[in-house]
Amino acid sequence: MNRELSHPTTPLGSLHPDPSMTIRGPDGDAEPLPDSAIRLSGAYTCFEVLGEGGTAVVRRAHQRSLDREVAVKTPRRGKVSTASMARVLQEAWVTGSLQHPGVVPVHDVVLDDEGCPHIVMRRIEGWTWTELINRPELVEETFGVRDVLEWHLRVLMAVAATVHHAHGRGVLHRDLKPDNVMVGPAGETYVLDWGLAVALDGRASHRLPLASAQTALAGTPHYLAPEMARADGPALAATSDVYLLGGLLYAVLTRSPPHPGSDPHAVVKAAAVESPLPPVGAPLRLAALCMESLAMSPQERPASAEVFRRSVQSFLEERDADALAEAGGEALLQLQLACAAPDSTEVPALYATCRVAFEQGLARSPGHAAAATGLRTAQERRIRWELARGDAVLATELLGAMADPPAELVTEARRVSALAATRNAEAGRLLAEHDQRVGIRTRAFVSLILGSYLTLLPLATHLFDRDAGLDRIVIGFVVTIVVMSSVWVWARDSLSRSVLNRALIRVVVATPILQLLLIVGGAAMGFDSVQLVVFFPLVATVISATFAVTLEPTVGYAAAGYAVAFLLAAWQPPLRWLVISGANGLLAVVVLWRWGPGALRSWIRMRREKGGMEWLFGTLNRRSSR
Repeated sequence: MNRELSHPTTPLGSLHPDPSMTIRGPDGDAEPLPDSAIRLSGAYTCFEVLGEGGTAVVRRAHQRSLDREVAVKTPRRGKVSTASMARVLQEAWVTGSLQHPGVVPVHDVVLDDEGCPHIVMRRIEGWTWTELINRPELVEETFGVRDVLEWHLRVLMAVAATVHHAHGRGVLHRDLKPDNVMVGPAGETYVLDWGLAVALDGRASHRLPLASAQTALAGTPHYLAPEMARADGPALAATSDVYLLGGLLYAVLTRSPPHPGSDPHAVVKAAAVESPLPPVGAPLRLAALCMESLAMSPQERPASAEVFRRSVQSFLEERDADALAEAGGEALLQLQLACAAPDSTEVPALYATCRVAFEQGLARSPGHAAAATGLRTAQERRIRWELARGDAVLATELLGAMADPPAELVTEARRVSALAATRNAEAGRLLAEHDQRVGIRTRAFVSLILGSYLTLLPLATHLFDRDAGLDRIVIGFVVTIVVMSSVWVWARDSLSRSVLNRALIRVVVATPILQLLLIVGGAAMGFDSVQLVVFFPLVATVISATFAVTLEPTVGYAAAGYAVAFLLAAWQPPLRWLVISGANGLLAVVVLWRWGPGALRSWIRMRREKGGMEWLFGTLNRRSSR
């Protein structure tokens, strides 16, 4: 981001060489007041130094009147000015007026013999947050916690609550950093060093300078908000402290400040124009909140410290759900890639992983946005994949599990379901057409009747009318055709429902017709009846062989029998009717051998279901009534 750095009132050449130190403004730093020079009207006795900053030193002291230990914040001497003493008094007023558990209580403000102000405060013990951030083992040992990140986030929430309280009274801190947060032995959290505090509006302007009037660079370079780095007083607002809260979160997540570096001039310039690098390895939701808070534009940050605090609280409350949603999200990415292939075998397992993760996340935190969105996305993606494969049944089942299924998917599922029903019906019809079990009882019964007829007729001819002329042969074939046609009419319902049955009837009827044509044509060519009858088995051979090749291989045995019968008839013409009878009998045996057992099993099953012979008589009655 190219943004020109405005020149703050404080010259950059006068910055403290350590960018982690606070820039106090144009008054600069001063030397500490010697212990011997501190005389607080005999009411307090000061001892060792507890801590020190650029403008003041904090010492342990004893308050004689109440016989208690206190802390006394003493201004540095050497460069003491009216402005620096005013800053000390302002800090005393701020901390004394806020009256919040996160602000160290001020007991008194006293003057020494030289008229220099000193702040008397509660003495607090503990550690700076910097120490605790850099030493996780200290947190574990001292506070007995196992989840160090959660512990730090609760400290951050306490800091945000204190800052929001100050904002509610018109006070802006401007110097939030881990060094300015103290954690006591019981986990109590204090926000320290209100020396740079300014008034956000008229509520605190009678004791503090207005933020909008600030033109001096002030704050800690490592944590400066862009408007602070530019010394842009009119841009200072509560969101400036929100930026600093984001910096505290950044330090918790990375153990480094948002604007690292050892050169204070470079750090200040970078803070004014560059966004911090995203925290690596942090939970996604926390990283997003951190970068949102550290946005260059104040309008893009959380609206207040309370909004920031609630976001951290929401993360803690939904942390388990967040982790499950993240795991589900990773599986969702793999699911979306797998769904690109309609024949993928990974989709069901990946969808199950997504669904379980998201549903468990919602169970831990009902209404969890990421989990709810992820679950819906996974459901829709799986449904679209199933519809692309044509599985309308599973797609409809998945749609039923959705709270508010998309109308387009419902419509598409109905369309695919209707198409599948049509295809299934057609497939069922084709399956039934080629199912050899269809009409198997009727087929076996017809085969028995016709097989007996075709076997006995040539045998009777051989015995009683061996030398029959063409006229009687033609009459016999006409009668045969009539008999076969009658059987077809009687059994047409069963024998018309499959390809095999229809082909069988056509062959049975076509055979005598072709043989009749052979007689007519052979007679026209001058062949006698004996010669013509010899060729009857040859015609049957061709027809039965064709049937065996195209529909039922078992009929091939009968084709072989007819071929042998043709050769025998040609060799011994007087036996022609006898070998034809034998070939027809073989055909009947082959057919009954192929379909008879199935028909018998079907008959037994139907008899058990219908009861005794009642089924047989009922069947015969229905046949005779047609």
